[in-house]
Amino acid sequence: MLKVFRDNLKNLAWILWLVIAVFILLVFVDFGRASRSPTARNAAASVGDHEVTWAAFKRADENLEQRLRQVYGDQFNPKLAQQLQIKRQAIEGLLDDQILLEEADRLGLKVTDQELRNKILSIPGFTDAQGRFLSPEIYQRVAQANGYKGPAELEDAIRRDMLLEKLRSVLTQTIYVSDAEVEKAYRDDVERAKIRYIQLPRARFAQEARADQAALQSYYDAHKEELRLPEQRVIDYLLVDKTALRNQLEISDQDLRAYYQAHQEEFTREEQVRARHILLQTGNKRTEAQAKAEIEKVKARIEGGEDFAKVAREISEDPGSAKQGGDLGYFGKGRMTPEFEKAAFGAKVGELVGPVTTPFGVHLIQVTDKREGGTIPFEEARRSVRNRLAAQRVDAAAQDLASKLRQKVADAPEGKAVDTMRQLAQDDKSVIFATSPPFGQGDVVPGIGRAPALGEAVFALDQGKLADGTIESPRGPMIVRLDEVKAPRLPPLSGVEAKVRREVERTKQQELAEQKLAEVKKAVESGETLDEAAKDLGVEVAESAEFGKSDPIQGLGLVPEVNQAALAGSEGSLIGPIETGVGAVLAQVTDHKGFDAAEFAKRKDQLREQVAQQRVGRLLSSLIQERRRQEGVWYSDALVEQLNESKKAS
Repeated sequence: MLKVFRDNLKNLAWILWLVIAVFILLVFVDFGRASRSPTARNAAASVGDHEVTWAAFKRADENLEQRLRQVYGDQFNPKLAQQLQIKRQAIEGLLDDQILLEEADRLGLKVTDQELRNKILSIPGFTDAQGRFLSPEIYQRVAQANGYKGPAELEDAIRRDMLLEKLRSVLTQTIYVSDAEVEKAYRDDVERAKIRYIQLPRARFAQEARADQAALQSYYDAHKEELRLPEQRVIDYLLVDKTALRNQLEISDQDLRAYYQAHQEEFTREEQVRARHILLQTGNKRTEAQAKAEIEKVKARIEGGEDFAKVAREISEDPGSAKQGGDLGYFGKGRMTPEFEKAAFGAKVGELVGPVTTPFGVHLIQVTDKREGGTIPFEEARRSVRNRLAAQRVDAAAQDLASKLRQKVADAPEGKAVDTMRQLAQDDKSVIFATSPPFGQGDVVPGIGRAPALGEAVFALDQGKLADGTIESPRGPMIVRLDEVKAPRLPPLSGVEAKVRREVERTKQQELAEQKLAEVKKAVESGETLDEAAKDLGVEVAESAEFGKSDPIQGLGLVPEVNQAALAGSEGSLIGPIETGVGAVLAQVTDHKGFDAAEFAKRKDQLREQVAQQRVGRLLSSLIQERRRQEGVWYSDALVEQLNESKKAS
């Protein structure tokens, strides 16, 4: 979108704000209505029988990144982009929107041509002072600037956005919000407090709280039912590790090239550069002229042999990239400010460019690599192609291998099943043999993860028998033999002594911490200050920021009992001792904001609408989750690879 503006700046500058308005308005969805097909070439993902095209995903990904750049400004960098998981947000948003569009269609909601026309004409900039449509040519250029082929695609996106608005509006009208709910929302919003507090770690009393054998026995005798173990089972198993198997799969060069040729659209990229920079901010710190002079000196240092990355870490004032030696990663056109982009794309690899002035300050830039736009060459894409084909084939390969292994175990002489399993694992690096610790039907098995099918199969087996077929687990298919059945039982104290000791000593430590703070509370109530009490304890007084009913408290985290007590108190009141995650806290309320009847009356209607919208949001979220479960969500292998690569990079 920015490229269009920069190429046509003189003609389009006056409608820059217009296109930004359109950009913010649109949902940017583009769904195919064809039957769901995991092998469809243009499908990135689908929910039910509705596909999200690669074009839609790419557009949503780019536009989401651009919006986040506007929000974060110069703090936006590759590391932050990875942490935000932009690609994941983009695809999940598109899938969720499609579910809601389907629900709107089910309810019979429509957007008429006249409603669409009125909406378009209401967007500032499309009409003159008399309300007349300005120009089809401008309309065409705005559509293309936003990544659409033309006005028809733009109108389709606006229509869908309007349909989502209608769905939310219809649901909002069905919501009843009582006065009590409105008052609660107001209180949750305005009732605030600040505290000064001392926190006493329970670990301080570790020596005093040491439990003797009598204390352990007493706890054991009083909590036998809690310590009783359910029926547990022990299994011997072979696991076909799909990760290891995927790396071992042999894929011919012919297959790799065939996949590459058939999926060219997955192996394209825009022209990109990789650059690093050193930023000196202007404004209160220095003038632009001073910054340029400093950058010239920095440039001379680097030209004299100093390492760019080392200098960037030392003096760059870009908080996002300085720690990475100024590295900004790869970026395409339209991602940076015009001045920065022009300098970076116009430079040769290794060349120092600067001083370059942008709204953020003055930069020294060095391009470290360039990537041509267009189709990625096969040899460069080979590894990615191989990973995608292997991901497609590994499930079938793992299942085939597991079936063969199970047959060999089943054919083993009587009493030799375990020896056979052990030997099969030694013969194949993708196969793991192990004996599990005892586990219950709903337990997570160490080394396997949560596998409901495993628990069901094992608890239906007779001892010494193989489970029918193979059993799926998060890591791959398993061949399972039941080794031992452990009946429900109360273990002896010696079997749970470590667990009992932890609980007894933790409880005693907590009691001692709270007792000590109760003594401190009496002293403060008698005239001693909180600071004097803290000094006597050898701890510091901490001060919180303002917080509400559900907010984490600075330095304490989430302790709802403290929030509740502080909001129920008044300025100057003492609260506690209250248990925290590390011990106990005693606090004094230093500021308190309560209910204001006059303000509540003014905001009542607004709050009622706000509560209704929140409830609609929860309703839509529940609907989305249920539809996802019912219809199923499919992600293409190529998309999964992109999402995984993004996650690993973070």
